[in-house]
Amino acid sequence: FYVSGNLTIYYSPRQRKSEEFRGPDFFVVLATERSITVQAVDDDIVEGDHTSTISYEITSTGDEAKYPDTLEIPASEITITDNDADDVGQVLISEISGLTEGGEAQEYTIALDTEPAGPVEIKIMADDESEISLDGETFSTEVMVTLEDTTPTTITVMAVDDNFLEGDHNTTISYEITSTGDEVKYPDTLNIPSTEISITDNESVTTTPEIIISENPILFEGGTGIYTVALTKTPTGEVEITIKADDQTEISLDGTTFASEQVLTFNEAKLQTITVRGLDDQEVEGDHESTISHEITKSEDTVNYPLGDVGLVTASIFDNDIPIVTITASDLEAAEKDQDPGSITITRSGDTTEELTVSYMTFGSTATADDYSETLNGSVTIAAGESSVELKITPEIDSLIEEGDETVNLVLNTSEDYNLVGKTFAQITIADDISSVPDNSTRFVWRNPLTGDNILWKIDATQQVNTVTLPTETDLNFEIQGTGDFDGDGENDDVFWLNNVTGAIQYWQGQGEEIKEMVLDAGEVNLLEWELTEFADFNGDLKDDILAYKPDTGEVAILTIDGETLVNQGILERDGQALLITQDTGWQIEGSGNFSGGDKHQILWRNQNTGEVGIWEIDGNELVDAASVTRDDEPVLAPSSTGWQIEGVADFSNDGQEQILWYNSESGQIATWQMSNKALVKGEILTQDGQPLAILPSDGWSIQGVADIDNDGQYDIVWNNNNTIAFWQLNGSALRDALVIDQPPEAGFNPSLI
Repeated sequence: FYVSGNLTIYYSPRQRKSEEFRGPDFFVVLATERSITVQAVDDDIVEGDHTSTISYEITSTGDEAKYPDTLEIPASEITITDNDADDVGQVLISEISGLTEGGEAQEYTIALDTEPAGPVEIKIMADDESEISLDGETFSTEVMVTLEDTTPTTITVMAVDDNFLEGDHNTTISYEITSTGDEVKYPDTLNIPSTEISITDNESVTTTPEIIISENPILFEGGTGIYTVALTKTPTGEVEITIKADDQTEISLDGTTFASEQVLTFNEAKLQTITVRGLDDQEVEGDHESTISHEITKSEDTVNYPLGDVGLVTASIFDNDIPIVTITASDLEAAEKDQDPGSITITRSGDTTEELTVSYMTFGSTATADDYSETLNGSVTIAAGESSVELKITPEIDSLIEEGDETVNLVLNTSEDYNLVGKTFAQITIADDISSVPDNSTRFVWRNPLTGDNILWKIDATQQVNTVTLPTETDLNFEIQGTGDFDGDGENDDVFWLNNVTGAIQYWQGQGEEIKEMVLDAGEVNLLEWELTEFADFNGDLKDDILAYKPDTGEVAILTIDGETLVNQGILERDGQALLITQDTGWQIEGSGNFSGGDKHQILWRNQNTGEVGIWEIDGNELVDAASVTRDDEPVLAPSSTGWQIEGVADFSNDGQEQILWYNSESGQIATWQMSNKALVKGEILTQDGQPLAILPSDGWSIQGVADIDNDGQYDIVWNNNNTIAFWQLNGSALRDALVIDQPPEAGFNPSLI
C-alpha cells in the first residue's frame, strides 16, 4: 500500500499494539479477505477539509494467471475533515465547462465565502495542458489574484493546442495561498481543492473507435516521410498491428530498417512513429500515391481491440525523375536611383538536355508594369544545357513621384513538367528615389575664403556632428548666395554660387554626402545687377526658385533653374504693369513663407520707415494679392527705429502655421508673430521658465538662421558667436533647451547654414 496524505494504517483493529504500521508504505500478505483500518493524522495544521489517497501494488504473486504483478488495482480516495478548521473560511471555485484544443477559452470564478480581515493572495497554477488568464488576453501557466472581499474574480482557461495525438485528457489547476491578511479564516496552510477540466483532443484524422492514425505523409522518391499510430486506451493485454506497404514504398519502425511489412506491438496507449520511404524506380511516372494498410493480427484485448482492418494511409509521392524547380531572389533589393536592378533566379535540377519552360504569375505586387523596364509575360524558358535563368527587374526613374518603396512578387505555377520544392515565390523591393527615410540633418557649409577649401557639417537629431570634406573652389571670387532644393529631390541640400567679378554662376547638387558640381548658363541674366534675396518655391513645382531684386530700378523678378540654364521668368507685374519698389519707398524684402497653407511661398516685405509688414502672393510673374499684416483689421507697425528686425520665418510650434522671428538689437529680446494667412494672431516674447530672454549684440551672439535640429517638427534658432554655433530648441515661444557646438573647423572658415 502507498499512502498519499496524513494517515495511520493498522493491519487489524484487534492487534493495534502488536502490529501497528505508520508511514507511507504498508505491506500485507493476503490469502483471505483482510480489514484495513485507516486513521487520519491529527497534525494541528489549519488546512480545511482534504483528501488522502491509498494506492495498491502486487509485489509478489503465486497466481500469475489471475493475479499478475501487472494487475491494476484502483486507488482509494478518503475525505478527511479538518478538526482545526472551526473558524476557517472557504475558497469557492465555480464549475467550468470542458475545453477543446484549439477551441474557445472557458471561464470560472474564484471567491472567498466570508470577508477576510485583510487581503488574501492566491497563486493559481495550471499544468502543461492549459494556460490561464485574468484579462482574457494574456495567458500563462501561473497568475496571482488578490481577494479583499467576497467579490468573485474571473479566471479564463484555454487548452494548449500541442499537436500531439493523445486522445481526450484532463488538465489540473491548483491553488496556493501565498500571503494572507487573515490567519484565522484563510491561513496559508489552507487546502484549496484543485480544479479538474476535461480537454477534447483535436489531432485525430483517420480513426477507428480505438485506434488513431495521423495525417497522410508526403515524400519524394528515395525520400522519407512519417506518420503516427496510437491507441486511445491502454489495452488489457498485448496488441499487434501488422502494417503492409504496396510496391511504391517501404516502412520502418526505427527509421533505419525498411521493409514492405512491419509489426507494431502495443502494451500501452503510447504514440509510435512509422517512417515511410518512397522507392526510387528511375521511371518518369509523375506524382503518384502509395497505400499502406493496417490490421490487428493479434490481440489480448479483443473487447477494445478486435482482430481486423483498422485503416489505410495514403502516402503522396513526388516523382524525382522529372525536374525540381526552385525560385530565389538572388538580388532582392532594387532602386530607382541609378536604375539599380534586382534579380530573381529560377533553377532546375536533373536532366538539362532539353529546354524547360516555367510559368509564373505576378501576384500581390505593389509595383506596376510602368515601374520597371522588363516585360513579365508569365513564363520563362531555361535553355537546353542550362540549369537556371535569371530575370532582371530594372526600375524606371520617376523622381518627381513620391510613392514609397514597392515590391515585385513572382509566384511559380505548378506543372506536369516539373515539381516545385520549398518556397514558390520571390520578392524584389524597389526603393523609391525619394528616400522613405529622408536625411533631416542640419547642415553647414564652412568655407575658407583665402584657400577655397570647403567642409560640410551634418548634425543629426542626437546633435552628433559628421564632417565631410567638400570640393575646393579655387576661384576665390565665388561666394555662396543661398541654398535650397533646386533639383526637386525633397532635400534642401543644393548650394548656389555666384562669381562676384565675372557673374558666372554654378550650384552644388547635394547627393547624400557627395556633391555634383553644376555650371549654369546665365543666358541673358546678369546677376551682378541683381541682389539674390530669397530661395523658395514660388510656383509650386517642388523646386526652389530665386527671388531677385534690382536696387537701381526697383524691379523684382523670379529666376528658375531649368536643367543647366538660369531662366528669368519675367519682372513681377500687376495688371500688365511692372512693379517697381525703389529703395526710397522704405520697403525691403525680408524673406518668404507659406502663410496661406498652399503649395507656394509668398514674399515677405517690411517698410523700414512706417514699420508695415506686407505679404505678396504671386502667380508666375503676376502679383495676385498684396496686403499688410493686420490685427483687428488695423496694420501692425514695427518701424526699424524701435530696434526690431526680422530674422526668419519658420514653424516654431509644429501647428502647421509659419511664424515670423524678430530680434530687437537694442533690448536683445526675441519674439515671434503667430500668423493666420495675413493676420497677426498673437505676438510673444521668447521666455525661459516664464522669464523673458534677451541676448544683447554686445554678447557677441547673432542669429544665423533657423533649423529643426532635433526633427521634432518645431524649428529652432541657430546662433553664431565667432563661429561657435549654438541652437535654441523651442516649444512655441518657450526655450526648451540650449545646445552649444564648440568645435568649429580651424581658423579661417566661415559657416553658411544650408
